[in-house]
Amino acid sequence: REIDPAVEDVFEEYQEWRLNYDTCCKATVDQDLQTWNKYLKATALAKTRISIVKPKDIMNEYRLIMKNNYLTRKAFNKISCVINGVFRYACMEMDNPPIEINVARSVDVSKMKFKPENDNSNDVYTEDEKIAICNALKNDPSVYAYAVRFAFEFCMRISELRALKWSDYDETRGTIYIHHMMRRENGCISVDTPHTKGSR
Repeated sequence: REIDPAVEDVFEEYQEWRLNYDTCCKATVDQDLQTWNKYLKATALAKTRISIVKPKDIMNEYRLIMKNNYLTRKAFNKISCVINGVFRYACMEMDNPPIEINVARSVDVSKMKFKPENDNSNDVYTEDEKIAICNALKNDPSVYAYAVRFAFEFCMRISELRALKWSDYDETRGTIYIHHMMRRENGCISVDTPHTKGSR
């Protein structure tokens, strides 16, 4: 590796490091690669030596991206998370770090204008629908029926439900400890991830 690599070179090393040493799953790494290829790969920022990048350079790139793509805040956050991750890796995890400070953290995007988020309220079950489904499954003894009722009544994600173990249940307190999730990778391999979504 070069002593002062370009941002794109750090990104490639960062991706490899995440797969081998970080706790994130391959699906997240793949999503970040798609974000990089779509919005950042062909930019001037990607070609710049990471040691000379200033917050203003990152902000200018963000503005250019937003000028060419009217994005929601959620979509834009994926881009800024990739950039933050690259700079954090460069100053915290690399051997002989080329930078001492994550300059990406000081970029203020609070005044940027974003595309309104779509209302997805029609994509989820209402409380009445949940109750109706639970009532319909009340006399069904199958594991599937119990799982659906359990997920609705405890507001759990399917990935969290699949990862539950008997050791997560405290009978004396009547509590369930939700602290990991089970997800599929490569289409068939189930991976027990030691955190829930958004809890890292």
